[in-house]
Amino acid sequence: MSGYNTEQKKLIIDFFSENPERSFTIDQVAAALCERGAPIGKSTVYRLIPRLTECGMLKKFSEVSGRKNLYQIVICEHRCEHFHMKCKICGKLFHMDCAISAALTEKLLAEYGFSADKENTVIFGVCLDCRSRGGEQSL
Repeated sequence: MSGYNTEQKKLIIDFFSENPERSFTIDQVAAALCERGAPIGKSTVYRLIPRLTECGMLKKFSEVSGRKNLYQIVICEHRCEHFHMKCKICGKLFHMDCAISAALTEKLLAEYGFSADKENTVIFGVCLDCRSRGGEQSL
């Protein structure tokens, strides 16, 4: 990300780095940093998160309802284009294997003539941990 490496930017990156499997709204990030006593204003969080997304450090997703955007840190091992899977119960976001994502993309194109956007596609469901706790029945 071009520009200055400010303490506020570092606080946001550190927060996401501590929670690599979770995604958050901008309001959730601002509230969490406030609870920690971090010296950062909500407007600064609103300004920096889109910039971190533009430079590729964070990934932006739509919430299940589609009304809010969620953001998650991009981990180096997941830099290839791939689909994501999000648990509707615990909110955990999983990175689909790049080879499986590529095969699924090819299958969708061959069978349906549909070109899927791997960068912005999230498959919603219930993760193994939540299913084993009986969470699927609560949907």
